[in-house]
This record gives sequence, C-alpha cells and structure tokens, in this order.
Amino acid sequence: LGLLFVLGSRHTPLVTVNNKNSQQVNTPFEVAGEIDTPAPEFSLHDISGATVSLSQFHGKTVVLTFWNVQCADCISVVKAFNPLIAQNSQSTAFIAINSGDEQSAVEKLVSREGLKSQILIDFDKKVTTLYKVGTTTSTYFIRSNKIAGIGLGTLSTSQIASRIEKLAVQ
Repeated sequence: LGLLFVLGSRHTPLVTVNNKNSQQVNTPFEVAGEIDTPAPEFSLHDISGATVSLSQFHGKTVVLTFWNVQCADCISVVKAFNPLIAQNSQSTAFIAINSGDEQSAVEKLVSREGLKSQILIDFDKKVTTLYKVGTTTSTYFIRSNKIAGIGLGTLSTSQIASRIEKLAVQ
C-alpha cells in the first residue's frame, strides 16, 4: 500500500496504491472534511472503560489513527507512536481508535505488541464513519481542534515526528 500525506491542502486527496502488478493507481479517497476544517468531535471508551473525548485534548496536537487487529500496516502505525509518546506527552496526544473489533481481541493485541497510545474502541464504527475512514490505515493530525493533516497508509515514527514538528511551527 502506498502512502499519501496531505498537509495544508484543500482538496479531496488521491491515494496512490500499488496493485497486484506493482502498477501505481491513483484513486479518489474521501476523508472527513478538508484541511483546516473542524475535526469531528467524538466520545468513546478506552480499553479500561473510561470515556475519552476529542475535546479533552484542547491545546494539544492530536495524532489520531484508525486501525483493526487484522491490519498489520495499521498496527505498525500504532507501534510507531510508542517512542514518540514520552518525547511529546506534554504537547501531543496519541490516540488509536480500533474500528469494530471485540474488546478482548484488542486487549490481547495491545498486550502482545506493547502498544502505549490511548486505545479507544469504536464497536459500532460510528466515529469511523464520522471521519469517513475508507481504509483503517488513516491517520489524522489535529491542531487547535482542526484537521491539520491526513496520512493514508503506513507511517513510520520519523514521518509522524516530522509532521508533529511541522505543526508545532505553524
């Protein structure tokens, strides 16, 4: 799967994917809102049962990714958060929204993989739908309660860190 990152652009992005023949194909990809539009508010439960809302992170950059337990690329993005959490805990919140899996499966994977970000569970996929997530390897960068960037595909720790740094100076 290819990688698309949109930062500061006001258009429906195209996602570039490699098909079975290793040809690159551009496909329209609808995502929530546009860059610099309000990030959709949500409240979900984390794996310990506490309610978490986007609004509670006001004043922080929020890195929000959607994932599921069968998606290896998604899990690698959530794992990429681990080294960044301690470095950026005062200024950035790292949230991983699981889309549709059973809580027991999520808990097992979180334990096995050592995931450290805040793990929320979207059992009925309402937040996934609200954000118009078409692929669970979708990462939103939210600053001042607005969508500041969108990453589609696998993001490395260095790519995520770079986006956070760029947002800090804007």
